[in-house]
Amino acid sequence: MKSQKREIAALFVMFAAVHACNALYQTFMPLFLTDMSFTASQRGVLLSIGPLVSMLTQTLWGAAADKSRTQWRRRKIPQSPPGRPKTCHP
Repeated sequence: MKSQKREIAALFVMFAAVHACNALYQTFMPLFLTDMSFTASQRGVLLSIGPLVSMLTQTLWGAAADKSRTQWRRRKIPQSPPGRPKTCHP
């Protein structure tokens, strides 16, 4: 039971950190790109790459989780090395 609570706490901390970093990124990246003299359309393309990749990877991880038979494996898939980029940019 303690192990499960510790795992849930670790996931909570990880997701809190990811979303805090994402909030900072989404707030200041458009300002940075404007300062770097990117046009509005260039900024839009650059800032839309992340959500597009996120939509595609969620589909792939969902299919992989559906194919796994155990609950433990479903938890391990997003934490595997190919799944780490997805956890960095929700």
